[in-house]
Amino acid sequence: MGTFVWWFLREAEGQISPLSVRKADEFLHGKLAIPSADGVVRLALVMGPTEDRRALAVRTLELTKYKVDARGFHDSWPAMVEAMEHMSVLDGLAEQPDRGHNVIPAEKKFQMARYRAKAYWKPTPADTAALKAAINTKAKCRIV
Repeated sequence: MGTFVWWFLREAEGQISPLSVRKADEFLHGKLAIPSADGVVRLALVMGPTEDRRALAVRTLELTKYKVDARGFHDSWPAMVEAMEHMSVLDGLAEQPDRGHNVIPAEKKFQMARYRAKAYWKPTPADTAALKAAINTKAKCRIV
């Protein structure tokens, strides 16, 4: 039993194409440009178990988005700094004094919601259908 790792690129609404692991890695490390009209590259990471080198099911699906410059390069440093800032704010919130019994602290919840909104994308129905088709095509059988 093994694990498969597949990357897909959302080129436009309803257009999903496979992206090799090597190219995804190069993009994430700033060595490969993927131009985007709106300055955001949307990727889908799909992982799951395999048996005899055949995909059995999808266990993980991450829909991440990355800001790119005009040439299509992604600089991971600002994203890492932003993630660290979010985490440090969350750590600091745990140390705040009690505000009383009538106040429900929700700063962590809102901070994580802001982080998720910047890091992940929500697929449209057309994107969902295209992603399912791309996954099933890559698996050579219906797994989603």
